[in-house]
Amino acid sequence: MKKFIAFIIITIFLSGCSYIDNITQQKENNFEEYTLGEDEVNTNDNTEKTSNELKSEYISKLIADMTIEEKVGQMFMLAWRKDDEGNNITSINDDIISDINYIKPGGVILFGENIDTEEQTKEFIESLQEQSKISLFMGIDEEGGRVSRLHYSGNIDTPQIPSAQQMEQSGNPIEAENNMAIIAKEISKLGFNVDFAPVADINTNPENTVIGDRAFGSTPEVVSEFVVSAINGLQKNNISSCVKHFPGHGDTYTDTHTTETFVEHDITRLENCELIPFEEAIQNNVDFIMASHIKVPNVDKSNLPTSLSKTMISQLLREYMGFDKIVITDALDMGAITDYYTDEEIAQYGIDADIDIFLMPKNPNILYDYILNGVKKGIISEERINKSVERILEVKYNRGLLDLKNE
Repeated sequence: MKKFIAFIIITIFLSGCSYIDNITQQKENNFEEYTLGEDEVNTNDNTEKTSNELKSEYISKLIADMTIEEKVGQMFMLAWRKDDEGNNITSINDDIISDINYIKPGGVILFGENIDTEEQTKEFIESLQEQSKISLFMGIDEEGGRVSRLHYSGNIDTPQIPSAQQMEQSGNPIEAENNMAIIAKEISKLGFNVDFAPVADINTNPENTVIGDRAFGSTPEVVSEFVVSAINGLQKNNISSCVKHFPGHGDTYTDTHTTETFVEHDITRLENCELIPFEEAIQNNVDFIMASHIKVPNVDKSNLPTSLSKTMISQLLREYMGFDKIVITDALDMGAITDYYTDEEIAQYGIDADIDIFLMPKNPNILYDYILNGVKKGIISEERINKSVERILEVKYNRGLLDLKNE
């Protein structure tokens, strides 16, 4: 990635805004592009289709048969934590049914408020799946340590998994794989298929209370090794892993849950530290990357948070780092977003940045309507929507989710 640094330094003097615009032309000479590996064609019968070809045909047909409303809906992951009276939502209700019928979301995330007992959680997830034509991503934050939704109620008998910091203290990355494998099996039997873990942030700032013991360490080498092991523990057990919080939340002083947050590092620092665990995650075929709401003014001159930034997502993460699976925003009901951007701006910037899934918008109907109407009016191309839907459906196909309802 060294030539990318030189490219940035030169271009910053030539452009007052985004300075990764010509990155596509630079890419071939800047890094060795990794591939996920193509299935070999049967040498005895060249007419026999590979599994990748069959998958591509299946997904293409599914997309062709979808309405534009269904396509846009796949780009949303919704949450319902409490009802209007402040009670925990632990079962499907009329409001949820109405939201699913209107948006047709691609996924749902559950929190501690939604999880009481094992049987209740299974029934809740099954009832959500029954409302959806295409199987839902069912997500949960289950990192181990202090971030555990399964232990919220105290009514589910599930192992207490150590924090990332405690896993790292063992000195053996296989501990991360084993612990995340336990988590995968525990959440899978309840009906979940996505875990928003592991944290790929590097804990370089002792005053950072947001990450702390959620990180595997304070050096990119150690964090990368444990992150890859954690991904393997989840994905080998058919749970999609989502590494977070790109481009790295480990050296921040404020919390994006409450206010805008900055990382002042330049691209040289990011390449030599924060980005390394994410690069390793990409090379090890992680299904999701979560884009944080952090602003990086010395890399991106747009003054947008990473989750809404074309420079950070489309150009750096996608085109330069080569990630072409699902990019999901951090929760869009957080103060770093809701206090600074309108719903329409969130939708507009997110689409332009090449975001695939909008996680927990405060007003999901407004975002959905903006994108849907933009496509119908020709402001947003249907090809742009199809690109995200294809990524989403490919991961669902790989995890066996599409077979549930579409065979």
